[in-house]
Amino acid sequence: MIFGHDGTELGRHQLEHEQILPRAGWVEHDPIEIWERTSSVLISALNKTNLAPKDIAALGITNQRETTLVWDRHTGRPTTTRSSGRTPAATASRRRWNATAAGR
Repeated sequence: MIFGHDGTELGRHQLEHEQILPRAGWVEHDPIEIWERTSSVLISALNKTNLAPKDIAALGITNQRETTLVWDRHTGRPTTTRSSGRTPAATASRRRWNATAAGR
């Protein structure tokens, strides 16, 4: 959604992304797909307005707040799919991360 300075909605677009269910109770997301869909949504919403990218003053993205992801520092790409914070995979990942960080 794109809003004007007065709060008026100027444009909107949305796309869903795939829910990967590797086993019962687990949910993962493909971070590359999320990025590609996010880019597409931004462009599509902007195309519905008379604005240029330089006119955008701020950007907010939500709905992935409980999701964890590790990026490869050399390639700049994610090392795996995203484990939703609702799943045992994310809980196990956080425990390993916390144990490693505590040992430093």
